Amino acid sequence: MIPLTTNKWRPRKNNTKGGADVEQVITALNAAYTECGYVRKEGKMDAPGAKYTYAKEADFISAVRPALINHGLTITPSEIGELHHSQYSNKSGTPTNRVVGVFGFRISHISGQSITVSALGEGVDTGDKASYKAMTGALKYALRQSLLIETGDEPEKEHPEGKATEQDALTWIASCSDQLMLDQTADDIKAAGLGSQRVRDAWAKRKAEVAA
Repeated sequence: MIPLTTNKWRPRKNNTKGGADVEQVITALNAAYTECGYVRKEGKMDAPGAKYTYAKEADFISAVRPALINHGLTITPSEIGELHHSQYSNKSGTPTNRVVGVFGFRISHISGQSITVSALGEGVDTGDKASYKAMTGALKYALRQSLLIETGDEPEKEHPEGKATEQDALTWIASCSDQLMLDQTADDIKAAGLGSQRVRDAWAKRKAEVAA
């Protein structure tokens, strides 16, 4: 694992003060809620240890764009908070990049009012696409949570037929370069039902290492 640069999160204040200053953007966003429907999970992941369906970025954009246009709203990237980049070797020995970041998006109204929302994104890639995947994931969840879009189940996770293994959990832990990544990985491990003593010991050991 090669820990790389980490940018510390310094949240910025919205460019509005609340109350009447955001009344129009909130009213428009509320109206958009009523027009954003269900998003089907058309994407498919079929890799060893990871078999699941997911809602693609294009599906979310198709679901929200008409409503945003109708009510004078736009969504644009505005900031990157904590950004963590590490590298590990996957099962086949291929160097793999992992990026976890907090990404901010500005929801603006034609009145000039705006609010900023943030979402966590994570990307893994054997090439140079990990950062882009992380930002794509953050945009999807910013759209999903801001407009309360239904996808039919919980955030993307392995289905029973493609269960992750204890070795996968150990690999995830080894890729962590800081406490934020360890906390996120702990959630993933818990969701996958992989909390064996060996995994818990590895997590505790890695926690001590990154704290040193």
